[in-house]
Amino acid sequence: MQNKIPAVVAVGVGLILGFATVAAAQDVASGFRYDAAGNLIEVIDTTRDNNNCGVPDAVCQASTSCCGGSCRTAAFYASDVNNCGACENACSRPANGWAACVNGTCTTGECDAPYQTCNNQCVNTSTDANHCGGCGAVCPTLANGRAGCENGFCRTICNAGYTYCNGACRPNSDFMSDSNNCGSCGNVCPNVGGGLTWCESGGCVVECRPRYVWNGTTCVYDPWSDPI
Repeated sequence: MQNKIPAVVAVGVGLILGFATVAAAQDVASGFRYDAAGNLIEVIDTTRDNNNCGVPDAVCQASTSCCGGSCRTAAFYASDVNNCGACENACSRPANGWAACVNGTCTTGECDAPYQTCNNQCVNTSTDANHCGGCGAVCPTLANGRAGCENGFCRTICNAGYTYCNGACRPNSDFMSDSNNCGSCGNVCPNVGGGLTWCESGGCVVECRPRYVWNGTTCVYDPWSDPI
């Protein structure tokens, strides 16, 4: 036979004074019912039981339900982030922001600076290539490179061995022989009267035609020069 001890047992927000078995007295997480002799006859969850909400026999009205030991209305579940839409349905906190419960549905609330709400997430429109300068503004991705966002403006970051030039990531070897981009993007080898120009090893080369000589700026006609 188990020994009985006097016990004061916490039940939600109320207290029950009585006798409980040693085993039952050690569990005070739920409500307890005792008979006239002090024997434990029922264990009650006073946090969720509509007929025993907070304390035994505390009945929630038809328009409410028991949650956390209190009778809650629909308005409570419509806005509480820890009980959103239903009791104990907690909203997860999004990255770089805070959760919110709107009309019983979890969503993104306020965002930490400098992030802002976009498509139910917190984004940085200064650096996010998928929301560059504004929500949903996606930066294009080029071959041999990747999209980037800097201060709210799209930029292309080319792979190693490539350089951005005229809307494309071009191999660095292109600049060794391209007369319109000789050595670097946009460096055009000039046309020279009396001669030919081309790009060689990343530098512009000039060759004057017969009877023309280079004067340091262009090819000039010299009738006395050797035609060969």
